[in-house]
Amino acid sequence: MSNKLHEAKQTFVKPIEEKTVSQLVQKVRHVQHGFKEMQTDEKNHRTRAFTDKVPEMTLFYKRLTGTDPAYASAQMALFNLGDFTLLIHEKSEPEAGGPPNIDHFAFGAGNLAEAYQTLAAQGLAFEIEPREFAWGKSAYLRDPDGRLVEFHQA
Repeated sequence: MSNKLHEAKQTFVKPIEEKTVSQLVQKVRHVQHGFKEMQTDEKNHRTRAFTDKVPEMTLFYKRLTGTDPAYASAQMALFNLGDFTLLIHEKSEPEAGGPPNIDHFAFGAGNLAEAYQTLAAQGLAFEIEPREFAWGKSAYLRDPDGRLVEFHQA
């Protein structure tokens, strides 16, 4: 590394103390352990995309994946892609008290109540606690970037 680059790095990059790295590793292990305790259904991970162009999005993802949708209509398409499901939804107003109809990730949990308890005990704050919706039982929270994350009863 050149001296100028090394000097710039020392000036602008705050060194991470070994103790801080250790704490981060412990937190990651704790979260991983929490996921194991929740018995997350690995075959039920979903991404939901909301759009005004369902037919165009359906054709795009059919071409991209080389897979026909398992279900398709003018309002929705569902692609089963191995351990992953892509749901394309028509944009609409959310139901009263429901989650916003925005693009988000969804994870299936073998027992949603236990998953919720485990994550809440780890300090994760849910926007919407587990409850029944038209599509099943789900709970919602946001990741650090503000993305909506859904946990649903698998």
